[in-house]
Amino acid sequence: MIVVGAGSAGCVLAARLSQTPDRQVLLLETGPDYPQRHLLPPEIADGTTVAGSHDWGYRSMPGKGGRMVPLPRGRLVGGSSAVNGTFALRGFPEDYDEWAYAGNDDWSFADVLPMFRALETTLTTATSRGTETPARFRSAGICLRR
Repeated sequence: MIVVGAGSAGCVLAARLSQTPDRQVLLLETGPDYPQRHLLPPEIADGTTVAGSHDWGYRSMPGKGGRMVPLPRGRLVGGSSAVNGTFALRGFPEDYDEWAYAGNDDWSFADVLPMFRALETTLTTATSRGTETPARFRSAGICLRR
């Protein structure tokens, strides 16, 4: 099996696929790997800004007035998470409630809100959105760099 891209998802996918002993997995990444923290370039180790040295340089399509915005995407093991270029958005509460109403049990906003709060907790400080990081996320440092 071949997994292209050693970002957060690619690393987890390759790790899970390789748990089967008779399966060989090749994980391809065009950018570098920094297997030890002291090897990280300062702008990646810092984590407070997007690390431009390992960015693909993508920009959005022109919007109103021709404006194009940067779309930071990481080019290294850890992908966009490693360059602080990752973002996540919650859907509208009404959308989740509609899914539950349509027969998707356990998908109401009230049902998924505890999961969002757990995932939105940072490892260093509790945020207003979440305070409970499940142990499986705290210990899954397979491709996460900070």
